[in-house]
Amino acid sequence: MTDWVVITDIDGTLLDAVTYSWADAAAALDELRRRKIPVVFCTSKTRDEVEWLQEKLAIHDPFVVENGSAIVWPDRVEVLGQPREWTLRQFREIRAETGAAFRGISEMTNGELSQLTGLDLDAVERARHREYDEPFEVHAFESSKLSEFVRNARTRGLQVSRSRRFAYLHGPTDKGAATRRILDRFSRIRSLGLGDGLLDLPMLRTVDIPVVVAGPGGTHDRALVDSLAPIWCTRRVGPAGWQDAIEGLVLCCGNLETLCTRKRSSR
Repeated sequence: MTDWVVITDIDGTLLDAVTYSWADAAAALDELRRRKIPVVFCTSKTRDEVEWLQEKLAIHDPFVVENGSAIVWPDRVEVLGQPREWTLRQFREIRAETGAAFRGISEMTNGELSQLTGLDLDAVERARHREYDEPFEVHAFESSKLSEFVRNARTRGLQVSRSRRFAYLHGPTDKGAATRRILDRFSRIRSLGLGDGLLDLPMLRTVDIPVVVAGPGGTHDRALVDSLAPIWCTRRVGPAGWQDAIEGLVLCCGNLETLCTRKRSSR
């Protein structure tokens, strides 16, 4: 049995934040496959998106979709969130209560989503096929409304998670709750988690060794780093940093110091 399981975010972590390429992580992915080390995607993406990516990468491990809303096991789907129809109804009602002008992706055209995300139209279709949550755009001038929206969502038993591009309304679960269920399956195995933003915080708090992958410009999400102590941070960006973390910890007997930096909370 393998010594490791890798739990990883996708966008901005395994995939480049702009090009969505995994080329800089290809060598590490090949070696993980060779050693039969599980790679579990834990993402805000949809089932369609992850299955497409898994096919490209020849990965067949379980995965988490839509911010912990479901775990797709080889033989079944374990639902932790709420059905999308119910979530959409709650989204519209909370928006009316708060007077917010947030737009969900269900209200955007394919062209708008493509321009907003940089995805091609085929990828947009996969991203739109959501089963549980509703991503929505929050403009800077509406940020004051978001706190009220979050409070109202909580009274209805929902959660709001935030990434750089979208906020997500979803059921009473998150990446951490789903990761705990994944790790129950891989008991007695060390877990490495990789992410780049606050959406990944619940997952990174759950794994044995959390790694924050550098974003564009080589910077790290400060709120994420300050919420985890101690934590490893990659020096290189996106999939190149992802590869460094895999090579330094999983493939090279724990020699992370040469490829990543150790940071402690400033609190």
